[in-house]
Amino acid sequence: MLCEFALTPQLFDDQRNSGDPNWKEHLRELGRSMFPRNAASPVVVSDLYDSSWQHVFKETVEAIKDEAAKDLARGFLSMILDATVMRPAIGNWPADEDDWAQEAIATNGVEPLKRIVVTDQTYRVVQHQGAVAVKLSQVGRPACWQDILAGRSLPLDIAVQVAALRSMLIHADFIALISPHVRGERGDETDFMVALTRSLAKCNWPRPNLIVDLHVEAPDRTAASDFESRWKNVLANVRTTFAPVRPMVNRIRVFAWPKVLSRYIFGGRVADVNGAILPAATRWAISTPHIARTGDRPDADAPFWHLLPSNEITPLHSKYYDRTPIRGPIDI
Repeated sequence: MLCEFALTPQLFDDQRNSGDPNWKEHLRELGRSMFPRNAASPVVVSDLYDSSWQHVFKETVEAIKDEAAKDLARGFLSMILDATVMRPAIGNWPADEDDWAQEAIATNGVEPLKRIVVTDQTYRVVQHQGAVAVKLSQVGRPACWQDILAGRSLPLDIAVQVAALRSMLIHADFIALISPHVRGERGDETDFMVALTRSLAKCNWPRPNLIVDLHVEAPDRTAASDFESRWKNVLANVRTTFAPVRPMVNRIRVFAWPKVLSRYIFGGRVADVNGAILPAATRWAISTPHIARTGDRPDADAPFWHLLPSNEITPLHSKYYDRTPIRGPIDI
């Protein structure tokens, strides 16, 4: 669902691009295609070399001598920085654009990128990457934005759906599933969440504080005398089914709500809250009308999943993290 772009800082260097009379238009096209108005953007930007990229990027923008070009680049500055995701350093310090391109190629070999965008001069360095490689003068072509979508139909196949979330999983410290049907029972959505947890844990760089939260619908008749025994049975089933992946992450927690009418998948960051590492903010939220279950037919009608715009994410996070559930959070 997320599409990760690596951009060389020199895309924004007016001296580097002085021979291109359409340079500003190319930048404008790049920015408005990455961050469309009034819609969720699926694009995240690689903060290469242990997040050193953003410092070079900001310095490059501020060094632009053409005031109109500088204003244009500054207009995209905050949007790009808000979209950055850390990529660990792999090679030697990038001294020029060719080096930044090589760093992008190297990190693409660790976890795939969707695009590597470079100036036309440096395209020769990345062109062997095929469709991943794009030169600045090509950003206006439809092929550059093929499959760069905030929503898509996903077949009812657990492996396919989990793979579609990979770009989010490698950059999230916590994930959460909001679903009425995670009870550790055969034929519900537990198998999907176990597979998602396994993928979250398998990242090629260290992340010390991984949390998985399950927001589920409580058993009905909450006032009945047997509610506690039924709830304990749900917890026991969930503990059993998550046992194989429990050692892979720091915490798996269960929240019970009176009614869960929609399905969402959250990805975000954790923070130290009074000495406890807890989800701090949801950065990405995906609406998932149907989640694959073991036994589903992959050739059935594929549900449409889509990223939510940022203005919808904050109240949704608050709904599940600032209110008190019927039970939980309970560590399993």
